[in-house]
Amino acid sequence: MLLRRLATVLGFHAVDLCVLAGLAVPDDMAPLDATAERWVPYVMMDVVHLPAAGAA
Repeated sequence: MLLRRLATVLGFHAVDLCVLAGLAVPDDMAPLDATAERWVPYVMMDVVHLPAAGAA
C-alpha cells in the first residue's frame, strides 16, 4: 500500500494517513482488542461532557 511507504517518509503512522485520507484501515493495521469494548461507555460519557467550543 502506497500510504504505508508514504507514512515512513513523512514520519506518520500508516494508520493515521489512512484515517486522514478517509480510507478504511486494513485489518492487519487495526488489531482487535477484545477487552476494549467494555471501555466504550466510559469514553462516550467523557466525550459527551467535553466543552462544545473544542468540538470544531
